Amino acid sequence: MKRGTTMTSFQTWRRTFQQQRMPAWDELPDLELYMDQVISKVNQYLDPILQTQITKTMINSYVKKELVERPVKKRYTRNQLAELLMISFYKTVFSLDEIQKMLTRMTAHQPLEAAYSHWIELVNAELSALDKPTELPSETPSLQMSQQIAIRTVLYKLVSTALIQVDPQSN
Repeated sequence: MKRGTTMTSFQTWRRTFQQQRMPAWDELPDLELYMDQVISKVNQYLDPILQTQITKTMINSYVKKELVERPVKKRYTRNQLAELLMISFYKTVFSLDEIQKMLTRMTAHQPLEAAYSHWIELVNAELSALDKPTELPSETPSLQMSQQIAIRTVLYKLVSTALIQVDPQSN
């Protein structure tokens, strides 16, 4: 959003933002991709929501830090795409060490496909519910609770960034 944007424009932005969706596991390509194809595909998913792009340097860094599986013969699979999407999403707010701990917890007792599928459900549900009040659950902390709060943190950071662009004179 540009400086001087009106509150009406923000409301339009918010409605459009809430309609965005991250891809389900089955929507990720089931082909082996080269680096340039991975960058293109990941950015296609990320840019409408995060307004950010992943680069070759970032991917290489994530592989080196063992956040992403090493590609086999320079080809990346659906697993690496899922990892890159989750890392890129959380990177807007969290450190790589925090992200690594979160991803380790997510995949400790289930395969990546199940962890990603559950995560995508949470992300898309939180996107849809941005205008609903949030409450901190009072129950015992769980992996799902930490994921929901982390997802909300990223999404509300994006909303607050858009709000900063609203012209205070237009209220």
